[in-house]
Amino acid sequence: MCRQLRDQRRATSPLQAERWLVGVELRTRLRMGLDQQAPSQLTALQAAVRRVRVHAWSTARNMRTTIALFRAAALRCESLSRGEDYVSSIGTLRGCAEKHLQTYIDPRGPRAFRTYDWQGDPERLSPLDCLAPALLSVRIGYKQVVPLFRPDGPGAEVLRAMEAVLANEMCATADFLDVTLDARRGPWSLVDRALVATGEAGGTGLPDFKAVAVTKILHRKRPNLVPIFDRNIYQFYLGENPISGAYKDTPRRLWPLLQADLHSQKEWIQDLIAAIRTPDDRRLSLLRAADIIIWEHAASGCDT
Repeated sequence: MCRQLRDQRRATSPLQAERWLVGVELRTRLRMGLDQQAPSQLTALQAAVRRVRVHAWSTARNMRTTIALFRAAALRCESLSRGEDYVSSIGTLRGCAEKHLQTYIDPRGPRAFRTYDWQGDPERLSPLDCLAPALLSVRIGYKQVVPLFRPDGPGAEVLRAMEAVLANEMCATADFLDVTLDARRGPWSLVDRALVATGEAGGTGLPDFKAVAVTKILHRKRPNLVPIFDRNIYQFYLGENPISGAYKDTPRRLWPLLQADLHSQKEWIQDLIAAIRTPDDRRLSLLRAADIIIWEHAASGCDT
């Protein structure tokens, strides 16, 4: 293991982790030729470090999460110094994936598996369905859900866009791993339109109701087609945090990376989840399994 990661593992506080990140940033600058030879990479480096530092200190819920964010930023620094884009793979979590799954689905544990993963009626969205993201730590309540069920307005447009996904026969059988990620046609275009509507319906979109909420609503109804858009998932694959209120271009950066990775790693994940059933006795989807593994890995501060 490289010296930088050994140093990071010894970090016992967010402040020590940040000092470690600063050291990596300085070493990266030196490798770039004292800022002169790779200005575009330096700009990307500075942006990555700035975003993760501000985000970690302002929103991290605990020390482990903060350190994990700094670790990811430093790994991105190292990749940028070599002129590479930092993209991770769920394959790197193979050694701890089963542990994370068992922790998450434990009926006596603190996670939301026995509540969120009840599908309900797969063909309709009720107000309670639209509150389901709260079970996955989304700040959502009556202010976000009531407008969806008004007869008109931006909220009604967003609900219609989500219902169009459920009404489409191709969406009912489509698999994210095989679907063409085309925003103009095919099953995925309907998912994309629902995400775009949250920011553009009625010219204003919906405040505090964007890609995170929509994907966590639609995933329960179409678990093989709609992946969950989440800060931890985005950060895992792209090495940085998504912008606040992401709804269109930011999720579009994630989908191809997620699709390609899960397609290449699907065999061992499918073997791992073969015996797992949801609380309402359905097979656990590969998309949900990947979400659980990556999220639990980040939330637990796992360093396996």
